[in-house]
Amino acid sequence: MEILKIIGTFFIQPTVWLVTILMFVIYNQRVKKERQAFRTAVDSDFYEGRHAIKVGILFGIIGSVILFGTGTMIPMNWVLIYTICMIAGLLLYPLFNSIYPLFLISGLIYGMLEWQPSNTIVLKNEAFQPEFLTGILLVGTLSLLITGIALHLFRKSQLSPSTQTGKRGRNISSFKMKELYLIPLVVLVPGNQFHSVFDWWPLIRVAGTEYNVIILPLIIGLTLRIYKELPKLAIGFIKKQYLYLAVVNACLAIISAFYPIAGIIGLVILLIAYLGDRYVIKRHDNKQEKWFAESDEGILIVGVRPETPAAKMDVEVGDVVIQCNGINVRNENELYKALESSSTYCRLKIKTFSGDTKITESAIFSDSPYEIGLVIIK
Repeated sequence: MEILKIIGTFFIQPTVWLVTILMFVIYNQRVKKERQAFRTAVDSDFYEGRHAIKVGILFGIIGSVILFGTGTMIPMNWVLIYTICMIAGLLLYPLFNSIYPLFLISGLIYGMLEWQPSNTIVLKNEAFQPEFLTGILLVGTLSLLITGIALHLFRKSQLSPSTQTGKRGRNISSFKMKELYLIPLVVLVPGNQFHSVFDWWPLIRVAGTEYNVIILPLIIGLTLRIYKELPKLAIGFIKKQYLYLAVVNACLAIISAFYPIAGIIGLVILLIAYLGDRYVIKRHDNKQEKWFAESDEGILIVGVRPETPAAKMDVEVGDVVIQCNGINVRNENELYKALESSSTYCRLKIKTFSGDTKITESAIFSDSPYEIGLVIIK
């Protein structure tokens, strides 16, 4: 019964509902924009939700075990400040696409308000303890680790393409990944603040100390925009950047356990490091030589629909189709005419994004050349 109560407290939190609603909004916007630009959705599957469920369940369990195993305590005052920051961030998420800085800002607000106990303004019956900042930093470490691992797990997922006109008048494509993850972390909050207001709220006692048991909705926002590098390579680079930042976060958490003032300083360092990291990621993409631009040699592929002949032929984003069934092709109409020359079989000559040439072939849907699964730049 107590477990059901704990789970119930998670689903009544406003951030949980906001994240759920935003997942559907992000999915609908992606599919709508793809259909407007390419007359078809690259992937009509609600993978945003599927990814969120996998990440939430897996890392909710792992993260809760880590926090309990390290004896991490989270202050109620910070939980309230964090919730307010997350609500504001989620409402504005379509505009600035960033969640982690708000996590750091919530920690800074808490640290500055609570460093002197007399300045407590949220819950006057919660005494400030310096190790609380260590707990906040540990949660931040989990956030970055989960982001990096999620990028690794879903590195083969397609990014949503969009097309715009370049400076030379040619159409160029960019690729976007936008997902939200909700990680349910079971944490201990010293005191009985919630239980004193809601007598049904779960409360446990350990060595004579009372703790509220809550499930903290750790929110992770993952937004990427790639212009000049193959998405799978760009994701690999970005993953490493998040994992490097997680190591820095973890080191600052350890230092703060011995030097409490390092907790606040560490949050400032992490905020600056995160902004610097975003700059490094953007600069890395800008340094690449090629754009995903229309080609005079053939047809640029900006997406491959799952479970189609093109997916079976291992056609990738950035490939340029030069020939189809032995016929040179330069545009969409020529491609489909070439496909009609063989109603059940397709053989493609392709120039990869790196400049290599490959030949690939597969059976196709009889009398349905338009179902080959290629998404072409327009």
